[in-house]
Amino acid sequence: MTVVFTLLFCSCNAQNDDNNASEDKGKEIESAPEAILFIGNSHTYYNQGLATHLLEFRKNDGSELEPVIQEVAKGGYSLEDHLNDPSSLSKINERNWDYVIFQENTSVAAEALESTTDAMIVLADMVAQNNTEILLFMTWPYKERPEMLNGIKKTYESGAKAINATVVPVGEDWTAIDTETEIDVEFYDADGVHATLEGTFYASAKFYKAIYGKTPSQNPYTAGLHTSIANYLKSKAE
Repeated sequence: MTVVFTLLFCSCNAQNDDNNASEDKGKEIESAPEAILFIGNSHTYYNQGLATHLLEFRKNDGSELEPVIQEVAKGGYSLEDHLNDPSSLSKINERNWDYVIFQENTSVAAEALESTTDAMIVLADMVAQNNTEILLFMTWPYKERPEMLNGIKKTYESGAKAINATVVPVGEDWTAIDTETEIDVEFYDADGVHATLEGTFYASAKFYKAIYGKTPSQNPYTAGLHTSIANYLKSKAE
C-alpha cells in the first residue's frame, strides 16, 4: 500500500510540475511584446525594413505567437511630418502597441532642434495610456559628415529624458565597428546616407536584443548574408 501511495504521490507531483511549466510558458508567451510599431523614414524601411528583419528574428527563435511588427515610414519624413500626416496618426491609433520606435530624420536630428523633442512628446502622449514602451532609433551620420553624430546624439538623449524612453544607439555603435579590422563590413550604401543590408541587419539585431532581451548570436537568422558576417554582426549587437 505504501508503494502505491508513493507512486501516486510522485505521479501527482509530476503532473503538477507539468502544469506549472505549462502555466509559466503561457505567462512568458502572454507577456512577450508582440505588437511593435516603427515610426520613421527611409532609414527604417530600407533593405525591406527593420520591421521585416525583426519579424524574421522573432520567427526564428521558436516563438509560438505570430507577432505584429509593422512600420509607418515615408521617405524624408521627420517626426513632425508624421504628426501632420493623418495616415501616420491612424496607424499609431490602430491598436495598443507594446513597443513604439521613433526615428527622426537624420539631418533634422543633427541640428538638435527642439521641434524633435516636441514631436516626441506629442507622439509619446498618444500611446501613454496603453503602457507602451518607447525606444528611440539613433541613426548614423552621413558617411562624409561624421561630425553630424554629436548633434544626433544630443537630440536622441534629450528626447529620451523628456519622454522617459530608451535610446538604441545603432549609429553611434556602428561607427566604432566600421573602424575595426576583424572583418570586412561596409555599413554605408553607395549614397553614403542609407544602410547596406549589413547595416540594416545589425540595426534589427540591436532591436531584437533591446525588445526581447534575447541574445542575437543564438538566433539562426542571417537575412541571406554570409554566415560569418551575420554571426559577427549579431555578436556586435549584444
